Amino acid sequence: MSKPSRKKSVRIVVTLMEGELAAATSKLKKHGMEVHDVMKAIRVISGEVERSKLSKLRRIPGMKLKVELEPSVQLPPSDSPIQ
Repeated sequence: MSKPSRKKSVRIVVTLMEGELAAATSKLKKHGMEVHDVMKAIRVISGEVERSKLSKLRRIPGMKLKVELEPSVQLPPSDSPIQ
């Protein structure tokens, strides 16, 4: 399996609503997701996927998932004046 292209990929957070976490992680990988972290206690999987594959992840048969783009925060440079 090849890694998603950094230029075309987006960071996502997947919440498993029903089902087994290990099986969900495996299916997400097979559908092109590069898994970065699996948070068992809260049933969340984070990682990256090519933007073009997002719709396929949302429709994996037999799984109830919530797939969202990971929010991003950008701080000003440390030497900038306080706003």
